Amino acid sequence: MDALPDEEGKEFVFGESESKWPFRMFVVRRGSEVRGFVNSCPHLHLTLNYFTDRFVTHDKAYILCANH
Repeated sequence: MDALPDEEGKEFVFGESESKWPFRMFVVRRGSEVRGFVNSCPHLHLTLNYFTDRFVTHDKAYILCANH
């Protein structure tokens, strides 16, 4: 928990690094609660983040999709 700042996200990638479609997911911490999400925009099927581990809006209220 100490490695994940409060109200921030961290991505995890599973599968072979050479694979075109590895499984990407991220977690977001809010206090002592951590929730996991699939890192894929349901509209465009692209990853949600443009920058490493940036998954929430500036006010930290919402999950951010860099493609919208």
